[in-house]
Amino acid sequence: RHHETIAGVVLDLKMPRMGGGDAFSEMQRIAPYVPVLICTGYGDNEEVEALLRAGARGLLMKPFTLHQLAGSLQRFRR
Repeated sequence: RHHETIAGVVLDLKMPRMGGGDAFSEMQRIAPYVPVLICTGYGDNEEVEALLRAGARGLLMKPFTLHQLAGSLQRFRR
């Protein structure tokens, strides 16, 4: 409903009701211009690579520090 005001999304791949891949696809359908940063603790795998090819702006591995999160957000908003 408010996608035009969203500056970016940090998207975890493992979520309870909708997986990260499905959520990313839905976000791309609604607002493809909103940058998405993938967040996972499972490593760089086929799902991550597919999302990066589909337009996700980067990968942030868990666990991460606040400094790493801030750096990733700065890079992906450019």
